[in-house]
Amino acid sequence: MLHIRAQRRTESDRDEQGYRRRELRYGSFSRSLSLPKDVKESDVEATYADGILEVRVPVPKTSSTKIPVTKH
Repeated sequence: MLHIRAQRRTESDRDEQGYRRRELRYGSFSRSLSLPKDVKESDVEATYADGILEVRVPVPKTSSTKIPVTKH
């Protein structure tokens, strides 16, 4: 299971036409994602840049079976 938890906080402070304007925005979220059963924790990679979280999880290789299709 992959658990992601984050909190965002943004503050702005401006002086406009003799008034001072101050805003505070914040929030948090969490997500839980099931990972394929054969994925190891050490194989998961995560990066954070420019406000974007990127999580890379390798896809386990599965064997495929070819099924012949005949036209009638």
